[in-house]
Amino acid sequence: FILLMDDESAVLQVLQDILGEKGFATVTVGEGSAAVAKYKEYYLQGNPFYVSCLDLTVPGGMGGKEAAAEILAFDPGACLVAVSGYSVNASAARYTAYGFSGFLKKPFLIEEVEECLKNLGC
Repeated sequence: FILLMDDESAVLQVLQDILGEKGFATVTVGEGSAAVAKYKEYYLQGNPFYVSCLDLTVPGGMGGKEAAAEILAFDPGACLVAVSGYSVNASAARYTAYGFSGFLKKPFLIEEVEECLKNLGC
């Protein structure tokens, strides 16, 4: 399973479609606290996520940086990908400092998603 967190349903749908074509099952949530809860739920059921893609900026909700900190406190081995539409965003530029193993800039191409997953190393 791959966990997808984004406040934009269109972004979630595109990622679901891309990953579904590659044979991945996905679970989607709209903001960080829901991502943390879903991550813990699946982990405790013995179905940890292969990777979790977290949107860094969620207006009115917990963003990816905060969600990553909570997920990594629970599971230090979690494989996380930062997702952002702001390529010059300070958080995006320093994604590894927050525990992310990869970065996807919105909007993304199928090839970019594939390349990111291939190069994660986790």
